[in-house]
Amino acid sequence: MIGREWYYYFLPGAVAALLAIWLLYERLRPASAASPASAAAAEEPRAEGAADVVAAEPTAVAPAPMSGAAEAKSSATAPARSVGGTTVARLAKGHVVLTPTEKSADEGAAGEGAETVEGFVTSVKDMSDGPGEPKTDFRPCEVYFTDSVKACDENEFKYHVAYYEEKLNKINTAVSARGGVPNDAENDLILKYTRMIKDYQKFPNAQFCKLKMPNWEQRTADKQAPIISKTDRNDNRGPVEHWAYCWRNHATTTPAGLAKTGMLIDQVGGKPTGVTFSGAFYVRGKFDESISPAGAVKTYCHESSGAVPEYKIKTALVIRNALKGPRQTKYVKNNADAPVRDWDSDTYFRDQLFRENAATTGNRDVVTAQALVRAVRLVKIAKDPCGRVVEHYSTSARVQFTANIQLASTTLGSGDDYLAGRTTDLTARISSHKATALGKRKEIAGFDIDLRQLETSLANNKTLQSQSQSRLAQRKTDLENCRKNPPWVDSLVVRLYPEANYGGGVGRYPPGRHERINATASSLIVGKGVDVFLYAPQYRNWTHHYAVRVGHCSRPWWLFGHCQWSYTYEARSEPRSERIADHQIRINGPADIPDLAKSHSNFNNSIYMIDVTQTAAGRLIDRCETELNNYNSENNTYTNKSLDVINDTNKVNDMKAKIAGLWAEVNRYDREVKMMESRYADMREAMRSGIERLLSEGKLNLMIDDDAAEKYKYLSYDESYIMEL
Repeated sequence: MIGREWYYYFLPGAVAALLAIWLLYERLRPASAASPASAAAAEEPRAEGAADVVAAEPTAVAPAPMSGAAEAKSSATAPARSVGGTTVARLAKGHVVLTPTEKSADEGAAGEGAETVEGFVTSVKDMSDGPGEPKTDFRPCEVYFTDSVKACDENEFKYHVAYYEEKLNKINTAVSARGGVPNDAENDLILKYTRMIKDYQKFPNAQFCKLKMPNWEQRTADKQAPIISKTDRNDNRGPVEHWAYCWRNHATTTPAGLAKTGMLIDQVGGKPTGVTFSGAFYVRGKFDESISPAGAVKTYCHESSGAVPEYKIKTALVIRNALKGPRQTKYVKNNADAPVRDWDSDTYFRDQLFRENAATTGNRDVVTAQALVRAVRLVKIAKDPCGRVVEHYSTSARVQFTANIQLASTTLGSGDDYLAGRTTDLTARISSHKATALGKRKEIAGFDIDLRQLETSLANNKTLQSQSQSRLAQRKTDLENCRKNPPWVDSLVVRLYPEANYGGGVGRYPPGRHERINATASSLIVGKGVDVFLYAPQYRNWTHHYAVRVGHCSRPWWLFGHCQWSYTYEARSEPRSERIADHQIRINGPADIPDLAKSHSNFNNSIYMIDVTQTAAGRLIDRCETELNNYNSENNTYTNKSLDVINDTNKVNDMKAKIAGLWAEVNRYDREVKMMESRYADMREAMRSGIERLLSEGKLNLMIDDDAAEKYKYLSYDESYIMEL
């Protein structure tokens, strides 16, 4: 009974609850398709305890018919989009799009676990590794400008549009010849080629069928249709976000940088939102509704700035007019376009396309350039939509000139065999000659320095010789004057000094008797060639006593009268000295006596006469010895300087002769180098003219390894191709 009552009470309540839920669902569903809430509403804080992530099943959208791979994608596999608003939906297989929170971690449960990473609104909740997979793989994000996605991916648009125009013309001609009804295969090709030819007209720079967006990627797990620019054949494919979006790792940019990419970024409150894949946070960017080529190009050019390097040519051969007209060949080195006759291009042809064969018979030398097959890389270059020169296509190829070129045929005489051989032989020989001549020039430079030093030394010695010669003449005059009136030298004189230790003025006395000199001699020096007799007087000293009469006046004169004189005698005395004898001493030379009083105590140093006599040795002394020695010394100096001048003169002459000999060798090497260079230039001119002749005659063969033979001429859009060497 209790159970039946419970059943009666529960059933109506359950029905009422289900009805309330259905009514609430019916009210909310129209709101999901309504216009988006205002920015203020989007930024309103959620109620206490609200979840950080709002998830809902994707809103159903009725897509228009789609072509190609787009038809294979269902709307349930793409995130729903509120028109003009931010996508807030749960993706397939649990893929979560995070919504922002305006509360911080300190504001309760609504903000619990929320954070801001480098300007991106995210949450630490529900950051799984993707829809049921531990890791997420990505593929490049590409925008196609043709519905022929397969043809574009297979690089069929690498050829010039003329290639497909010719293909289409051949099929139409064959169909017309058969009655104008194509078979299924021909019909498919006609449709394909017609569509491709039409697509060429809208390609950026008439050559790019798609653009790969740097930094943007698509998930391989998403069954996302190719992003194709809208055309009249696929105009309506539903909301863009279902098929025209890509992901980008937030670490590759900033919010300000994202605003400049040209992409539409999911954001709330002015901050980008996104999803965490494999631990990395990604934001989603969408193209505009039209997916216009201009918009895609804008994004590509912005994103590829600095990431797409321009094609730089190091060494290449450019063949102009590949489609029509006579070919023109140019050589390119380091991106510099130069004519084929340029020195570098001649070097290329000589070293890469020909092998020289030198044949010598007797004194006859014949050199021929034999054509070689050269492997090259055939490169098609183009300008990308941003105006940069980029490599668009490359393949391997071989190039060959089909005729030989005679370079030299010369009769060589004896002594000029250095002119024989190939240009490579001449190159090595020229380098060797130049190196040898350079070495000798360096040797000459060293000898020139030595020569300048020798010439400086010679000039200095000549100056010293001239100065010594002048002094020698003066010394000769001094000697001659001395011979006429020779002086008494110190060896033949006696020198007397009035004070001991040779102090005071000196008196010089040559040989002879010198009387009444009245000199004082306290010290003396006797020369080695004389003896001297000194004479000094001897005196007796005594006192002389005598009386002097002195008169005195007894009356002063002022008393008017004459004086009365009286006389007296006064006793006086005075010292007297009397010469009683002469004292003499003899001193033999040589002698130096610093104190005569000590050595001869009884000798009175008051000299009145000196007698100087020459000894036998003194008579042998040359009184002009000093002048003679000066003359001899200067004569030796003059002789030595004269010898130095002679030696330096000989060294200078030897060095000049050595330098002259080296210059003769250098001139010979220079002359031979000049002749070899002239022959080398003649051979290069023969090579140049021969190459131009072979080009004008069409004797340049190109062999493509991995393409049909007729395709090579369509590899370039500017009617040229480059062989990268």
